Amino acid sequence: MVDGEDGGWSVADSVALAKRLYECGVDVIDCSSGGITVPATANMTPRSMTVSQIQYAAEVCPAIEPLGMTTMAVGQITEAVQAEKIIESGKANLVAIGREMLFNPNWALHAAVELGVDPEYGQWPKQYGSWLQRRVLLDLDQRS
Repeated sequence: MVDGEDGGWSVADSVALAKRLYECGVDVIDCSSGGITVPATANMTPRSMTVSQIQYAAEVCPAIEPLGMTTMAVGQITEAVQAEKIIESGKANLVAIGREMLFNPNWALHAAVELGVDPEYGQWPKQYGSWLQRRVLLDLDQRS
């Protein structure tokens, strides 16, 4: 989305490019930044990159949504509630869960349980889901 250089690639440039890409059939824009040149990213900390990644999606989304394009936010999105808030707030239409999926390949299944979409583990593989459902019931019994 931007390269971090003064006078370099900007959000406005990205919006203009997105509109041209739409004409070519592209329907999703991954709103990432940095990493283009070493000087531009040398001073970026993981925290500043996280904030800016989502910020860029939020800036691009309203400009390209009327075309029917979607934006994808990226950058250290690790929690289900965090991902849901990004989408619900309209900052992006999609979120990419990259490194967190490397750490937890079942992230989406955990998120579905956490957000109440799948509280009974119905989306989990049967050999896991039935055990996890029993685990919840046992835990509830022990709390009584």
